[in-house]
Amino acid sequence: MIAVIFCIATARWNHDVQNSSYGKAINNPDKLLIVYRPNCRRCHRTLPRLFLEHCIDSRGEYLLNANKLSKEQLDKLDCRITPAFRYQNVSYNTDNYNELSKVWARSH
Repeated sequence: MIAVIFCIATARWNHDVQNSSYGKAINNPDKLLIVYRPNCRRCHRTLPRLFLEHCIDSRGEYLLNANKLSKEQLDKLDCRITPAFRYQNVSYNTDNYNELSKVWARSH
């Protein structure tokens, strides 16, 4: 069962990454945007747990690799540190899991 949940969470992550773009994310503030860095310890500590716990939520999110964004794009998203979460034009630059769970719940 754990392997199935892991596969679902991984598939969701890959789908979200492939179908996310800066243009889509910035024009849709009512959908959760997550900015991450592949080599970020904070991201590795927070995001897998979040995706495992919410792998079957019906509403998707945008996932953007911060390494592929310009400084201007990161500034517009108010991304100071990763992971950064943005919902309804408010950015949350934190890895506090309780706070992130609340943002996720509001957005989904």
